[in-house]
Amino acid sequence: PLASAYCSFSRVPGPRPGSKHAPLPYNMVSLVHVPRKRLVACVLALLALACAPGPAACSRVLHSVPEVVSGPVNLGTAGDFAILAKSGVSTVPQSIITGDVGVSPIARDALTGFSFILDASGAFATSDQVTGNMYSADMEVPTPSKMTTAISDMETAYTDAAG
Repeated sequence: PLASAYCSFSRVPGPRPGSKHAPLPYNMVSLVHVPRKRLVACVLALLALACAPGPAACSRVLHSVPEVVSGPVNLGTAGDFAILAKSGVSTVPQSIITGDVGVSPIARDALTGFSFILDASGAFATSDQVTGNMYSADMEVPTPSKMTTAISDMETAYTDAAG
Protein backbone atom coordinates (compact mmCIF):
# COMPACT_ATOMS: atom_id res chain seq x y z
CA PRO A 1 0.00 0.00 0.00
CA LEU A 2 1.05 3.56 -0.69
CA ALA A 3 0.76 5.94 2.25
CA SER A 4 -0.33 9.55 2.55
CA ALA A 5 -0.81 11.85 5.53
CA TYR A 6 -4.57 11.64 5.00
CA CYS A 7 -5.42 8.24 3.57
CA SER A 8 -4.23 4.85 2.47
CA PHE A 9 -4.16 3.57 -1.07
CA SER A 10 -3.85 0.10 -2.46
CA ARG A 11 -2.50 -0.60 -5.91
CA VAL A 12 -3.74 -3.54 -7.91
CA PRO A 13 -0.90 -4.84 -10.10
CA GLY A 14 -1.40 -4.40 -13.82
CA PRO A 15 0.70 -5.35 -16.78
CA ARG A 16 4.24 -4.03 -16.56
CA PRO A 17 5.26 -2.00 -19.58
CA GLY A 18 8.58 -3.10 -21.07
CA SER A 19 10.98 -4.70 -18.65
CA LYS A 20 10.22 -6.44 -15.39
CA HIS A 21 11.84 -3.48 -13.53
CA ALA A 22 9.43 -0.85 -14.90
CA PRO A 23 7.08 0.71 -12.30
CA LEU A 24 3.55 -0.60 -11.91
CA PRO A 25 0.92 1.60 -13.59
CA TYR A 26 -1.48 3.56 -11.40
CA ASN A 27 -4.49 2.77 -13.57
CA MET A 28 -5.95 0.40 -10.96
CA VAL A 29 -5.44 2.48 -7.80
CA SER A 30 -8.36 2.47 -5.37
CA LEU A 31 -9.18 4.34 -2.17
CA VAL A 32 -9.42 2.20 0.96
CA HIS A 33 -11.43 3.11 4.12
CA VAL A 34 -11.41 6.87 3.58
CA PRO A 35 -13.35 8.94 6.15
CA ARG A 36 -15.76 11.38 4.53
CA LYS A 37 -13.94 14.40 5.95
CA ARG A 38 -10.73 13.29 4.21
CA LEU A 39 -12.27 12.39 0.85
CA VAL A 40 -11.27 15.49 -1.13
CA ALA A 41 -7.69 15.41 0.15
CA CYS A 42 -7.46 11.70 -0.65
CA VAL A 43 -8.79 12.08 -4.18
CA LEU A 44 -6.34 14.92 -4.83
CA ALA A 45 -3.44 12.86 -3.45
CA LEU A 46 -4.53 9.90 -5.54
CA LEU A 47 -4.68 12.03 -8.69
CA ALA A 48 -1.26 13.52 -7.98
CA LEU A 49 0.20 10.02 -7.81
CA ALA A 50 -1.73 8.62 -10.73
CA CYS A 51 -1.42 11.54 -13.13
CA ALA A 52 2.38 11.65 -13.04
CA PRO A 53 2.62 9.47 -16.19
CA GLY A 54 0.29 11.79 -18.13
CA PRO A 55 -3.35 12.62 -19.00
CA ALA A 56 -4.27 9.11 -20.12
CA ALA A 57 -3.38 7.79 -16.67
CA CYS A 58 -5.59 10.45 -15.04
CA SER A 59 -8.54 9.42 -17.16
CA ARG A 60 -8.15 5.75 -16.21
CA VAL A 61 -7.92 6.63 -12.51
CA LEU A 62 -10.96 8.90 -12.57
CA HIS A 63 -12.99 6.04 -14.00
CA SER A 64 -11.69 3.56 -11.43
CA VAL A 65 -12.05 5.64 -8.24
CA PRO A 66 -14.83 3.97 -6.24
CA GLU A 67 -17.68 5.95 -4.76
CA VAL A 68 -16.43 6.26 -1.20
CA VAL A 69 -19.28 8.44 -0.01
CA SER A 70 -22.47 6.48 -0.37
CA GLY A 71 -24.61 9.58 -0.29
CA PRO A 72 -25.50 12.52 1.89
CA VAL A 73 -25.24 12.29 5.66
CA ASN A 74 -28.60 11.40 7.22
CA LEU A 75 -29.43 14.23 9.63
CA GLY A 76 -32.59 12.60 10.95
CA THR A 77 -34.71 15.06 12.92
CA ALA A 78 -31.71 17.39 13.28
CA GLY A 79 -32.40 18.32 9.65
CA ASP A 80 -35.60 20.03 10.79
CA PHE A 81 -33.53 22.85 12.30
CA ALA A 82 -31.68 25.75 10.70
CA ILE A 83 -29.67 26.06 13.95
CA LEU A 84 -29.36 23.32 16.55
CA ALA A 85 -26.99 23.57 19.49
CA LYS A 86 -26.17 22.05 22.84
CA SER A 87 -24.52 25.13 24.33
CA GLY A 88 -26.60 28.10 23.20
CA VAL A 89 -27.40 30.47 20.35
CA SER A 90 -26.71 34.21 20.42
CA THR A 91 -27.82 36.85 17.96
CA VAL A 92 -27.97 40.58 17.37
CA PRO A 93 -31.19 42.53 16.69
CA GLN A 94 -30.61 42.78 12.91
CA SER A 95 -30.28 38.99 12.41
CA ILE A 96 -32.75 37.07 10.29
CA ILE A 97 -32.79 33.28 10.57
CA THR A 98 -34.87 31.20 8.19
CA GLY A 99 -35.99 27.96 9.81
CA ASP A 100 -36.35 26.53 13.30
CA VAL A 101 -33.83 27.13 16.09
CA GLY A 102 -33.32 24.67 18.93
CA VAL A 103 -31.15 24.13 22.02
CA SER A 104 -30.86 21.10 24.27
CA PRO A 105 -30.15 19.95 26.93
CA ILE A 106 -29.96 23.57 28.06
CA ALA A 107 -32.87 25.88 28.81
CA ARG A 108 -34.32 28.69 26.70
CA ASP A 109 -32.15 31.17 28.60
CA ALA A 110 -29.38 29.96 26.26
CA LEU A 111 -31.20 31.62 23.35
CA THR A 112 -29.81 35.12 23.83
CA GLY A 113 -30.41 38.34 21.92
CA PHE A 114 -33.74 37.25 20.44
CA SER A 115 -37.08 39.04 20.82
CA PHE A 116 -38.63 35.96 22.38
CA ILE A 117 -42.41 35.34 22.52
CA LEU A 118 -43.51 32.07 24.15
CA ASP A 119 -46.49 30.45 22.43
CA ALA A 120 -49.63 29.91 24.57
CA SER A 121 -49.00 26.14 24.47
CA GLY A 122 -45.54 26.64 25.99
CA ALA A 123 -44.13 24.11 23.51
CA PHE A 124 -42.27 26.66 21.36
CA ALA A 125 -41.52 30.34 20.99
CA THR A 126 -41.41 32.78 18.11
CA SER A 127 -39.25 35.77 17.33
CA ASP A 128 -39.30 38.59 14.78
CA GLN A 129 -35.76 37.51 13.91
CA VAL A 130 -36.69 33.90 13.14
CA THR A 131 -38.84 32.63 10.30
CA GLY A 132 -39.77 29.43 12.08
CA ASN A 133 -40.10 28.40 15.70
CA MET A 134 -37.66 28.31 18.60
CA TYR A 135 -37.35 25.28 20.88
CA SER A 136 -35.51 24.40 24.06
CA ALA A 137 -35.39 21.40 26.38
CA ASP A 138 -37.31 23.19 29.18
CA MET A 139 -40.43 23.90 27.13
CA GLU A 140 -43.70 21.99 27.46
CA VAL A 141 -44.28 18.44 26.21
CA PRO A 142 -43.59 17.19 23.53
CA THR A 143 -40.66 19.58 23.05
CA PRO A 144 -38.18 18.00 25.54
CA SER A 145 -38.43 14.63 23.77
CA LYS A 146 -38.25 16.31 20.35
CA MET A 147 -35.09 18.14 21.36
CA THR A 148 -33.42 15.05 22.86
CA THR A 149 -34.05 13.14 19.63
CA ALA A 150 -32.80 16.00 17.43
CA ILE A 151 -29.58 16.37 19.45
CA SER A 152 -29.00 12.62 19.34
CA ASP A 153 -29.57 12.64 15.56
CA MET A 154 -27.15 15.57 15.23
CA GLU A 155 -24.44 13.66 17.12
CA THR A 156 -25.04 10.51 15.05
CA ALA A 157 -24.79 12.54 11.82
CA TYR A 158 -21.55 14.15 12.99
CA THR A 159 -20.03 10.75 13.78
CA ASP A 160 -21.16 9.39 10.42
CA ALA A 161 -19.74 12.40 8.53
CA ALA A 162 -16.44 12.16 10.39
CA GLY A 163 -16.04 8.55 9.28
